[in-house]
Amino acid sequence: MLPTEQLYLDVAYRNKTQYNTCCTAGNRLGVKASKKTKAKLRLSHIGNTSRVGVGCTHRRIKNKISASLKGRTVWNKGKRGVQTAWNKGKSPSIETKAKMSQSHFGKKAYCEDQRKK
Repeated sequence: MLPTEQLYLDVAYRNKTQYNTCCTAGNRLGVKASKKTKAKLRLSHIGNTSRVGVGCTHRRIKNKISASLKGRTVWNKGKRGVQTAWNKGKSPSIETKAKMSQSHFGKKAYCEDQRKK
């Protein structure tokens, strides 16, 4: 569904009929919510226990989570130092750089290009 929505957003930006303030489908980054919307969201989240840790202070739930995590060994137990990426210190080959360069020809950053007009 997101590709179809993105297509409609692209058409709306091209025709200067911007019904949606988001420039990327499925992403609300940079969109300010009104006070009315914030109040509705706040009311909808009251009593929602699936959002544990996001403003939830129920001691009973926190104690259950804490008890379930007791005795568990952490993923990096016994490993020394900071984990490093597999490609750290390696640079791409000349062929790979040429392929990456070719793949970017003719492309523009969509949002910045449209918003400047």
